[in-house]
Amino acid sequence: MIITQATLQDMDGVFAILRANHVSNVPEEEKKNGFVTTNLTEEQMKALIEKENGVTIAKDDNGKVVAFALAASWEEEEGSYTIDTNIKATLYPNGSDFKEFPVPNVSYTVRTPIHTLGSIVVSKIAAGAETPATTTFQLQKMEGDAWVNVGEAVAYSEFVENAYTFAELEEGTYRVVESGAEVADFNLTTVYSEDVVLTKTTANNGDTAVNNGAIFVTNTYTEKYQPIHTAGSIVVTKTANGAETP
Repeated sequence: MIITQATLQDMDGVFAILRANHVSNVPEEEKKNGFVTTNLTEEQMKALIEKENGVTIAKDDNGKVVAFALAASWEEEEGSYTIDTNIKATLYPNGSDFKEFPVPNVSYTVRTPIHTLGSIVVSKIAAGAETPATTTFQLQKMEGDAWVNVGEAVAYSEFVENAYTFAELEEGTYRVVESGAEVADFNLTTVYSEDVVLTKTTANNGDTAVNNGAIFVTNTYTEKYQPIHTAGSIVVTKTANGAETP
């Protein structure tokens, strides 16, 4: 193993290690083992090597760069910089703010990650009869081993083109329960599509988003059997002997 100052010829090896261990390329389950957040352009790396001797590397017996360390003076151009909160937490895990590390004429703004909630579109299908406008649809979420109502039930009259969107939903497993869809003189069969599982994904910059889903409710109406009543009849036969009956 050889420890030495990097030259321009070592840049490719340094960048290869930097990319492989950067937070944007490290799988979520492996981040507990460590990662780097530094991003350097080729010009910045070149200046760090030539002007500051700020890159120290370790090479194996074959001359391959296997490790590196960066050191640079704390200098920034005047202006404002935005830094992701997840990067801040990595740099200062004890919660220290950037104002404790002042740089003349430089201001930092901590960017709060954006969390986008999901939605579920409930589509209603009816065959054989019209579903009453007073029919209600209750969204439920699985909490532990029980289904829990989410918000208030929605009447079918609030649907637009046989569909309604439940919005602002966090990750989890959801279903819809229909009530009051019965129609007089009809039998009703209701079929629901599978429960919807909404999941959350996290982007490299810390933004999170919950996906969207869809639930279909199908009502099939069949007329109930109506008994038929057929009236009977009596035939009266008249017989006369000796004379005509008046």
